Amino acid sequence: MIVASHLESSNEVQFSQELTILGQDDRQWLEAYGADPTWVDDPELSKLLNYTIITGSLRLDEPVNQDRWQEVVSARRSFLEFIGLSAELIDSFQVEHPTIIPLDTFIGTQRVMHSWSLDAAKLVNANPTAIGFAPESVREKMANFTALGIDAAKLVNANPSAIGLAPESVREKMANFTALGIDAAKLVNANPAAIGFAPESVREKMANFTALGIDAAKLVNANPSAINFAPESVREKMSNFTALGIDAPKLVNAMPSAIGFAPESVREKMANFTALGIDAPKLVNAMPSAIGFAPESVREKMSNFTALGIDAAKLVNAMPSAIGFAPESVREKMANFTALGIDAPKLVNAMPSAINFAPESVREKMANFAALDIDAAKLVNAMPSTINFAPESVRTKMLFLRRSIKLLKWEHSTEELVNTYPALIGFNTKKLAVLRRIAATHLDLDARATNPNTIRSSLMTPLEQYIIAVSRLENGQTLSLSELRLKARAIKLDSSERKELAAKIAPSLGRIGTMHETYRDKK
Repeated sequence: MIVASHLESSNEVQFSQELTILGQDDRQWLEAYGADPTWVDDPELSKLLNYTIITGSLRLDEPVNQDRWQEVVSARRSFLEFIGLSAELIDSFQVEHPTIIPLDTFIGTQRVMHSWSLDAAKLVNANPTAIGFAPESVREKMANFTALGIDAAKLVNANPSAIGLAPESVREKMANFTALGIDAAKLVNANPAAIGFAPESVREKMANFTALGIDAAKLVNANPSAINFAPESVREKMSNFTALGIDAPKLVNAMPSAIGFAPESVREKMANFTALGIDAPKLVNAMPSAIGFAPESVREKMSNFTALGIDAAKLVNAMPSAIGFAPESVREKMANFTALGIDAPKLVNAMPSAINFAPESVREKMANFAALDIDAAKLVNAMPSTINFAPESVRTKMLFLRRSIKLLKWEHSTEELVNTYPALIGFNTKKLAVLRRIAATHLDLDARATNPNTIRSSLMTPLEQYIIAVSRLENGQTLSLSELRLKARAIKLDSSERKELAAKIAPSLGRIGTMHETYRDKK
């Protein structure tokens, strides 16, 4: 409380504009400290405060008698107690600064701090040395922060010790960050504590990241808190990743936040993946962001897959990105398949990538099949991979088949053939060209009436067996489709032997052989 002796002499004081006295503009910073706001409406208290300020602003640079010295220091202490600073805090400051600080200097500094939107009360309570800062020093430091791209108020409010740093020290630290490839302003704005790190400490941490295969600058720019981690902590985390089968540098370079995960948290997540039938290292190496998923979120997603008839573990092991899909998105896609007549679980279990297709893309593909007179649902249910075919690819394949049937003068339509044997739409066009040549050269006229089921059965026989069978025919010999198929199936060789013999025979078969070599080379 302000000492009564100050009030006793206050009538003798003449205030002038040159003197520092309190006004309405001082209310906010005073209230932030916790000062009693009633002083504004209490003339006697205001007069007492201003007398105290005048007394406490007197300089003690020159020798003064003990009574005068004590009066000035007492005034300074009384004002600091009035605004809300604790006796312990003032005692702490007074150990190094017995006379405390002239009050006009202190008030001037508070006004500067207030103009910069600093929480002066927090600053002084956290960093008592700030009691002694001069206004021009604060202005210089704040201007220096700003010139370096730092949000000065945010920095000092979050890290009060920053106001104690000399401008040249701050510039050195920021230059060190920049030299290491770090966006210095971004780092300090996101992680105010970083401005307190010694340059050699920062260099050691960055060198440690690099030695571990991490892109150090990328990591710190993406995850500013990483610069806080002790090198031994980082090494422990990277060793933990490696022990779990994870490509540690790849993970951290792709997902910088991973370096902040506690080892026990990572082990829990990997164990959760494994318990769900997922190849945990494969998942995280293919999709680094998966290590950021909470175990309960993963279990929810896997349960959702299972409820939809999907083999959840098979899906995620084949297509790791599926673990990132929201349950409602998966349900929408499965409902879209079903509405189109597709056996949705069968499709996704046979072809996991299908769950990645946008509903509008699937509808476009199915509409394209239908426009070509193909039974779209039957086709996809029989051959799931066809849902992956681009519409223009299907149209090109159908055009090729129509031309082939017209050339061979067969009596059924392309649509009948494809609907009977959906897998035909997935055949390589060059392979079909070889088969068409064989049919045109070695099938008799009765083949024109061959029904689609017979063709379907014949197309299941490997091409190499037809090449070998044709090589054993007399020059110009023709057969029915069934007879040619029987001759081809009579060849009993394993896959490698069959392919080797067909390749050896092909050069002697003229145009058929040339076409087969082209197909084989392009396959």
